[in-house]
Amino acid sequence: MSLLHAFHLGVLSIWFGLVIAETAIEFVLKDDQIAAKAKLHFWIDVCAEIPVVLAVLVSGILLARAVPVLTSLHWIKIGLALFAIADNLFCAVMVQLRYFKRADGGALKRYDTLVRWTFVGVPAGLGALAIGLVWFT
Repeated sequence: MSLLHAFHLGVLSIWFGLVIAETAIEFVLKDDQIAAKAKLHFWIDVCAEIPVVLAVLVSGILLARAVPVLTSLHWIKIGLALFAIADNLFCAVMVQLRYFKRADGGALKRYDTLVRWTFVGVPAGLGALAIGLVWFT
């Protein structure tokens, strides 16, 4: 395994841990704690998750560029990974909006619902991870 592969797996592991922490925040804290979870999730995104996701994206691009011929399985993995990354970045935008609109109860609830729905990207990310671990490491 190359140093780049190891780095990519390392930042993927960190990202997965952050998603688990955010999932706990989003689904354990109750509706009367929306402002608190808006603040917690915002700071996790700003300080850790957004830089980690960018590291995953850049290292993934570098790994893909090093492959002489991308097979159909590579493209499936890339598609799943890009869906997970795009979903996560959309979530980060919703988290930002929820944080800045936390004084407006109606907006806070709308953004809270959108943030929860972005967890649909998790299965895509796990699929990309499984393909990478089984066939490309």
